[in-house]
Amino acid sequence: MKLAAYLRDCGCDVCGVDLSGNPGIGEWSSFEPALLLARHLKLPVTLHCGEVDGTGAEEAAMIAFGPERFGHCVKTVRWFTFIVVVWAM
Repeated sequence: MKLAAYLRDCGCDVCGVDLSGNPGIGEWSSFEPALLLARHLKLPVTLHCGEVDGTGAEEAAMIAFGPERFGHCVKTVRWFTFIVVVWAM
């Protein structure tokens, strides 16, 4: 994250950070500290989630983080109350 912020500040074309990958490997909690650092360094964050079934709790935590952008979300839960919570963020 510090390298990304440094390169952005030097005029390189860094516009933010993106978390994506195999949702079956790792856990959201292991990536959150780095993404909190990105936020502290004023780097916009994109999160990819909802790519496989059965990750509702992880998706909820990622949504609660409040990234600037979400990617994919093709299998994200479509409950009305879930959507209302997201819009309220």
